[in-house]
Amino acid sequence: MHDERTCPSCSAPVPSASPEDLCPRCLLAAGLRPSSTPGLSTRAPDPAVLDAEIPDYEVLELIGQGGLGAVYRARHLANGQLVALKTLPPSLDPEFAERFQREIEALTRR
Repeated sequence: MHDERTCPSCSAPVPSASPEDLCPRCLLAAGLRPSSTPGLSTRAPDPAVLDAEIPDYEVLELIGQGGLGAVYRARHLANGQLVALKTLPPSLDPEFAERFQREIEALTRR
């Protein structure tokens, strides 16, 4: 018999090996909340600054920021597709990098 896990925040199904036992939606929301992770900047880069650093995208606006960096609404210049663009803080410790990798894996398993 297979027991399906559910997210403690929203009761949605949780993929196996999901970090924090959260569904992808709640995992992403948790990543956007401010955290006390040492060494992380609390100020997200301005979208205009990112335009120069990420030439394939027009960075439109900051959506949110937190312990895993900042998320922006952006448009891919070649095809016009709107995307969520996530930036990471410049100083990453190994634990932070592992947490971010687990988030990517959980979100891509959908």
